[in-house]
Amino acid sequence: MSADFHVYLRISCLMLTLPGVTACYSPGKPLPPALGEAMAWTEQAETEFRAGRYSAAQQGYKAALDLHIAANNTPGIIRNLVNLAVVQHTAGQNAAARQTLAALDRHLSLRGKERLDSETHQLLAEASWLKTHILIDEGRLNEARQELDRMSPREGSSRLLNLRARLLLAQKQFAAAESSARGAWSAAKREGDIMEQGDAARYQARALEQLSRHAEAARWYETAVPLDQNASRTHLVADDWLGAARAAQVAGNRDQKHHFARLALDAAKRAGDAARQQQAQNLLRQP
Repeated sequence: MSADFHVYLRISCLMLTLPGVTACYSPGKPLPPALGEAMAWTEQAETEFRAGRYSAAQQGYKAALDLHIAANNTPGIIRNLVNLAVVQHTAGQNAAARQTLAALDRHLSLRGKERLDSETHQLLAEASWLKTHILIDEGRLNEARQELDRMSPREGSSRLLNLRARLLLAQKQFAAAESSARGAWSAAKREGDIMEQGDAARYQARALEQLSRHAEAARWYETAVPLDQNASRTHLVADDWLGAARAAQVAGNRDQKHHFARLALDAAKRAGDAARQQQAQNLLRQP
């Protein structure tokens, strides 16, 4: 499972209604039955995803996808392929997510130069972000850098700066990672983006921890906690508390370390995150 499957994180941006479909129909005119059924499957899949029922979410998106394929509806096909890949990645199924993104590439190659609406182009951009995160997960850092360089978001956007920070962390370029994450924090505050603020705080903390600036790292880990709680990213709340516990351990504060480790364990249990549960238990067993 990805250490940062927060694109997951971006599911609210992806779970859109189908403007490419509904724009063709007035409010008083019903959708064709197949497309109406597809939208119902997509909505159900979103609900399942938000509840953490990833298998059911995948089934819903696959059902919607089949209906859009039968109707030859490109926006619906793209939307459900991207959503499906997001769910698979969030569930730690990177191989399946790669296959889904490859299916998206094949579909686009068959469509040629078909004109796509702006929201569909946004979804394709999300697919590129997801692909980059998967490459980082798998340690394919040169490919991730190439994918990042092909992107064209605003240079100062918090998403770009956070993604760059994550790549730099994976490359063990900790000072550069801290600088990029610091820029992401400022940009995310201007943009009012809670999720990117949480990521920027966490990435700064990780970089500072590796630079042995543990007191600063602890402050940023604790800053990330309420942001990740507000975004319902329980697995990352566990990660934040684990970082705070490690910082307390370095500072020689045994009671505080155990307090943070217990909070991490509780969050990891709620998230069903076995790896982080084990990390928390290891900290609790240490004197």
